[in-house]
Amino acid sequence: MLVNVNSETRQWIRKNGGAVTLSPFQPFGRSSRSLIDVELSFEKPVEAEGYHLIEVKDIQVYVHPSLEVKKAAAIKINGYGPFRHLSVSGFKRFKKKSVI
Repeated sequence: MLVNVNSETRQWIRKNGGAVTLSPFQPFGRSSRSLIDVELSFEKPVEAEGYHLIEVKDIQVYVHPSLEVKKAAAIKINGYGPFRHLSVSGFKRFKKKSVI
């Protein structure tokens, strides 16, 4: 799994603890075809062994196994001053319909 993080974003993550966790967020529940978004947090997951660990230079990115990457994921810093925040792209947003 490839996660692209530019130098400005890496520096900001390093300043905020050096680790980012990407977890699934399903705002409308877990239906057979539900929307999946990605929740970012600046801490290591409680159960890190259930996540994929990706080292990007000097930061750690933990990715939940249920998140599916299209080609490559990207984490980018957005905003200005105190309103800076991270955004992520490159993940599939819909879960395929289950056969069961």
